[in-house]
Amino acid sequence: MSEELSHNLSADARPRWWNEESYGKWKPEYTNALAAYRNLLGRDPENFAALKNWAYKDYSQVVKLMSLEPEARGNGINPLDFGNEIIDPEELAGDDLEWYEAWREANPNAEFYSGHLDQLQVQSKLYSVEVYRGMNDGTITVDGSGVITVTPEAVETYGGENLVFHHGWAGQLIRVPEDSGVVIARGFTALSSIATAL
Repeated sequence: MSEELSHNLSADARPRWWNEESYGKWKPEYTNALAAYRNLLGRDPENFAALKNWAYKDYSQVVKLMSLEPEARGNGINPLDFGNEIIDPEELAGDDLEWYEAWREANPNAEFYSGHLDQLQVQSKLYSVEVYRGMNDGTITVDGSGVITVTPEAVETYGGENLVFHHGWAGQLIRVPEDSGVVIARGFTALSSIATAL
């Protein structure tokens, strides 16, 4: 693993669209995200949601994950230069192997880096691997507002009892087909009554 990475972006740097009245107080993790955007993608984030998506307290983690993005790769960024290692799937077991196999289904020709494994480990705390598969095949979608929609096709393909959402943010909406058996834990507000429109 490479040494801890840091940036030299001034703490008072902001995107042009930033204003405190709309977005609140600027946080150090926003500076990390902004620096990663500028260093790896050569641009500022397009909006607050994009900035917040990459707002980690550790700059090294931001660039490790952002270096895997197609836009970064298109800019000639090598993930190995930003703390990633190539993972040998033969060394994976248990949940890591199961999630890797689901990732491989969606990315048949891509190199598997340690940052991918980090992302999968975080996702496994949020939902089941079958939900991940549904998100990859389009039978489960997340819109720009964070509303999750589980289609009848997802329930038919994976079984409602296998579509498990472990954790969402308070009040996050999830639309599910009525009587689908989808398992929804804390944080979500389920909207099965509108599922007939699906």
